Parts: sequence; structure tokens; C-alpha cells
Amino acid sequence: MKTTSIPLNIRYFDPSGFFAGLGVTYVNQDIRHLDQQSLAVLPTQSEDFVLVDAGLGYRLPKRWGIVALEARNLFDQQFQFQDYGFQILVDGVNPRFIPERTIFARFVLNF
Repeated sequence: MKTTSIPLNIRYFDPSGFFAGLGVTYVNQDIRHLDQQSLAVLPTQSEDFVLVDAGLGYRLPKRWGIVALEARNLFDQQFQFQDYGFQILVDGVNPRFIPERTIFARFVLNF
């Protein structure tokens, strides 16, 4: 298995406390499977895709916390990605790339 990922991110932080970010990640993965019965190497499968992430937020006055809204895989790109979890027999505990749009809010309070 050979995986190449190229992330490109841009972020803006305004002095008023607002911030925004946009990220693009290109992923290319080549996988060579082994046939368990004949022990022959099967043809290489190749997958490449581009993911777009975005986020908006606000830092509370006096650094009391952060309120943010983020989206991963913004355009709901479908793909087949083989994570390294199979090497330790873990089934997708914390996948690096998720083939579904994910939107989440974050609220951090410092006191």
C-alpha cells in the first residue's frame, strides 16, 4: 500500500475575533492485494480524490473561549480509502479520511 496526500490550507484571523479557514487535500493511494488461496499478487488498485474542508469561528473576548462550525469533505466526495488500521486489527477507530460530509460545532470555554 502506498498513500500520498498533499494538504493545502489557508486561514484568516481577524483582530475582532472572527476566523475562517479553507483546506483542500489531494489523496492518491495504490493498493496491491494478495490472494489468500493462491498467494498470487493481484493487480494494483488505484484511488485518487480531492477533499475540501471549511470552517468559521469566533474567539470570545479576553480569550474566554472559542465557538466554531466546521465541515469536512464539504462536497460529499465518495471514495474507497484503505486505512492502516488493518495492520493492528483495528476496524476504523479513528479514520484519517471519511467518505461522507461531516459537519460539527465546537465550543471551548476557558475559565
